[in-house]
Amino acid sequence: MTFTDTFAQILQFIISIVAPSFDGLATNPEALPGAEKEHLYRERMRMVFQKLPISLRDTFFLTKTVQLNCADLSCERSFGHIQTGHYPTLMLELTSQKTVQFLLDNLQMEKEGECGWEGCTGHIKRTTTLGTSSFLIIENLNEPSKRGVDGNNSGNTMITIGNNTYYLKGLVYMKNGCVVVVRDTEGGAMPAPGKWYYAIYQNTNL
Repeated sequence: MTFTDTFAQILQFIISIVAPSFDGLATNPEALPGAEKEHLYRERMRMVFQKLPISLRDTFFLTKTVQLNCADLSCERSFGHIQTGHYPTLMLELTSQKTVQFLLDNLQMEKEGECGWEGCTGHIKRTTTLGTSSFLIIENLNEPSKRGVDGNNSGNTMITIGNNTYYLKGLVYMKNGCVVVVRDTEGGAMPAPGKWYYAIYQNTNL
């Protein structure tokens, strides 16, 4: 068995354990029966994985769990509806500029409040300075749908490239041992098609 075959099996495994929790991908997910929802989800997963080079198989490494508050991020309101305080924040270090670009190309919205079936690319909400390291910051893991409810998406996922931090329209968390990117209509201006799951990489060390 080649390495490519092995990696393909890992991807299939990721799909098999994440897909059952999928709860809608079409524009009107409630109009679809459960089996069709799962089919659409698996097809979207297949398209994403086709774009993911094997060279990016180590996309994420778990680095540390930290406690951050709004003062740390220069925001007025972050991590949900609470004004101040400390919240669990999982930081996943991006391993390369190529990895960062893949995420920017595949996990962003074209325009504010819009997200098409074939993907979300190109739109960067705003930039700010947050250190010089490349981190994907995932806030409020306990209630991921509650962040950014002030309408400014201040608590949404961020990627720092050099001195610029890019605010992505989504967030990432761990599910069943997988790194999963979630899009959710709750908690700020998120895409209309409900909740989208993208399993990016499974690391047995996580």
